Amino acid sequence: MKRYNLRNAWCSKIDTSTVKAGEASALTETVTIVFEELDIE
Repeated sequence: MKRYNLRNAWCSKIDTSTVKAGEASALTETVTIVFEELDIE
């Protein structure tokens, strides 16, 4: 198993799918994270 440590990270973009009333579909969210340093353990 790997661990990813992000330093000085922030969310730069969030997108969500559209949902219509009465539909049984799942909501999808996409998040873009920007970071300055990445340590992989």
